[in-house]
Order: sequence, then structure tokens, then C-alpha cells
Amino acid sequence: MLANGIEPYATMFHWDLPQALQDSYGGMLGEEVADDFLNYANALYANFGDRVKNWMTFNEPWVTCVLQWGQGVFAPGINNGVKGQYACGHNLLVAHGKAAQLYRDVYQPVQKGRLGIALNIEWGEPGTSSEAGEYLVSLFLSC
Repeated sequence: MLANGIEPYATMFHWDLPQALQDSYGGMLGEEVADDFLNYANALYANFGDRVKNWMTFNEPWVTCVLQWGQGVFAPGINNGVKGQYACGHNLLVAHGKAAQLYRDVYQPVQKGRLGIALNIEWGEPGTSSEAGEYLVSLFLSC
């Protein structure tokens, strides 16, 4: 990519947790995932950080937690309801925080990159054209 003038933006997790982690401790439902993700992020920073300057830890955490481990719509197809959604969300955010802290403390000062998380965005409009609904839309648009 760099040889062709394309700046890479790397997403570390895009709904593709290794099966071994799912089998071992329930994947995103197990607290162990945060330390495993930290080790994975460390390997990525160390091996690709000289070329990748834009990192995203997770792609669309809502989709991961609600559709994968909450409703079971996407693989691994675990339908744990709200309990699964919140367990996944907690562990995912802890993993993001650990990876972000490592990057800020160790790699960013040398590699001069950026790190974030890719959130999904959905547009919403009020069901009526009431004054209150218009106010809420204007608040949303001003954010």
C-alpha cells in the first residue's frame, strides 16, 4: 500500500475472534479476552507500527456485542440476550482501554501514530414532525 501512495488504516478486530478463544473461555464473554487482545495489539504495534500510523482496535462494537453475543445473529451465534451484550461490551471496552494505554505509553511516542475505535453510525428521525422531535434532531445534528 505504501509503495502505491496508500496510507493504511488497520482494524485489529473485525468480528473475527479465533475459535480457540471462543472454545477456551467463551470469547468476548470471558474476561480473559482483554489480556489476549492486549498481547495481540502489542504484536501488531511491534511488527507493523513502523508502517501503520492509523489503528482502530475494534470495528463496530455494538454489532459485535448485540448481534454476535447478545442476539446470536452473527457468528459465533451465541444468544445470551442482554447479559451477553453487556458482558461483551464490558470486556471489549476493557480490551480497547488496555490496547490504547499500551500504544500511548510505549509505541506512540516513537511511531507517532493514532489509535481509535470504529463506531457504527445510524441515522434516526422522529416519527412525527412535532416541535419536540425537531428540537431533538437539531440537538443530534449539533453534536
